[in-house]
Amino acid sequence: MKGEAFQVVNTERESIQTDAKYLLERILSIEKQLQTCQHNNAAMEERIRKIEDNTFDSERGLNHPVRATTTQVAFHARLKNDLTSIGTNQPIVFDDVTLNNGNAYNSGDGIFITPVAGVYVFALSIMVVREHHISVTLKSTDGVIGIIYVDDGQFTFNSASNVFLTRLNKGVHVWARKEGANGNFLHGGYSTISGFLLFE
Repeated sequence: MKGEAFQVVNTERESIQTDAKYLLERILSIEKQLQTCQHNNAAMEERIRKIEDNTFDSERGLNHPVRATTTQVAFHARLKNDLTSIGTNQPIVFDDVTLNNGNAYNSGDGIFITPVAGVYVFALSIMVVREHHISVTLKSTDGVIGIIYVDDGQFTFNSASNVFLTRLNKGVHVWARKEGANGNFLHGGYSTISGFLLFE
């Protein structure tokens, strides 16, 4: 009887040890899975935070990629000869065209017509002789884009220039004109106009 009881006790002990070993292995496996889940959760939270930050910055206009433009528009023109008689509010025709990508500038009437809607950059530069101060406005069918003024000054020749940035719709006419009655001279070669499409 004692031998049989001892055998039963040993069997139960071995069974308990086996069960304990199995439970320990399961606990270790579960802990490992939990650590992996925690790591993945932390990585997911970081990704979500970055997405939220980028969305917030985008709404504020930051980190917002500028759309590349496929339309290439750029022109540059100058006065071929001196203008010695310019009427009040007369358009100024820069007739010597050195660049006209997109063919949007007309050297016959000095008008640039926007082929697409977008943000445009214009540069205007004029030169006068002493005692011929003048104001020149860059106008559009949507309104005034900008204005430059050259004083008669103390030098034989005086000049002024400026760069203008504006958003325009498709089909808008842009041109330069003299403002008011003052000024009857613009120097050929040194008086220029330029423009290009920055992005659509």
